[in-house]
Amino acid sequence: ARARQQAEQADQQAEQAKQRAEQAGQSAQPPAPAEPQGWAPTHAVPAGGLGAWLQPDPAQQPFTTLDAGLPVQLLEWHGGWAHLRFSNGAEAWVEGAKLQSLG
Repeated sequence: ARARQQAEQADQQAEQAKQRAEQAGQSAQPPAPAEPQGWAPTHAVPAGGLGAWLQPDPAQQPFTTLDAGLPVQLLEWHGGWAHLRFSNGAEAWVEGAKLQSLG
């Protein structure tokens, strides 16, 4: 009988823990995206926007076009390619000669 009582108590505690977790999940707001630590814009995308590649490979098509005026952080150069980081932590490669320096 005692083992049965303990099992019932354990079941009740598990159910209560589950309910608390569900309630916390319903009321919790997702955190706002934060700028990566150490992120500071160094350049901006020029008027007309700029194609962005996943790799510095002119044989590939750009995967997106960056909006004009978008602030970016230059990470490195690879030939004429600039490796960029954005305020949300995403990265891409662009034709670096077209970037506008903020400094």
